[in-house]
Amino acid sequence: MMKAFKTIMEIYSCVSYCALATSAMREAKNGEEVINQVYQETGIKIEIIDGKTEARIVSKIAKTFSLDEDKYVFIDVGGGSTEVTLLNKGKPVESSSFELGTLRILANKDKKETWEKFNEKINEYHKKYGDLNIVGTGGNINRYWKMSKKKEKKDLNILDINDLNKIYLELVDLSVGERIEKFNLKPDRADVIIPAGKIFIKASSILKSDHIIVPMIGLSDGIVDELIENNINVI
Repeated sequence: MMKAFKTIMEIYSCVSYCALATSAMREAKNGEEVINQVYQETGIKIEIIDGKTEARIVSKIAKTFSLDEDKYVFIDVGGGSTEVTLLNKGKPVESSSFELGTLRILANKDKKETWEKFNEKINEYHKKYGDLNIVGTGGNINRYWKMSKKKEKKDLNILDINDLNKIYLELVDLSVGERIEKFNLKPDRADVIIPAGKIFIKASSILKSDHIIVPMIGLSDGIVDELIENNINVI
């Protein structure tokens, strides 16, 4: 795969690239070994980033859209971890990373103390700033929005919390096969969509959110944004 990417970059005379690894590689015992082998065989250097860096990169995409309120909680749910960032006027104030990814939860590898820390952080924001709405990213929240009434406001995709709860409860009562058939979900989405919903519902309940803004963009868009910033003179 990495050789294929290298060939594509050569075809397009790529001036710069960025190869980042997140939660799975952070915890893999042979992570560094894999990175070294990829580099030796392709010349591509993969960088393992920590959760806070991941959150910072993802939250940068908030500047690409206008928000009605000053403060939002930005939540990005991945397979291995969930990144939470407080946004003030579109700019990240502080970020935290929690080992509460969808695949981790499905494998029963999530820990009670991690959920407690997640709840504490969300509660901290609510106590300090009052009721807050959420900007949600990741393939699962995108899918929840597509299954909802698809409200839009000022070119922003709005997922009503009541809609999220209704869809989640309907999905929970179905088997994976039934979810695939009824909601036309892909097999690799039909299982992880449940733990993702659990995370967003927990956060929205604590924050007393009315809605979640679903920009349909994520980590890869933030990476591209940073690449452009770092190479603007070259471009």
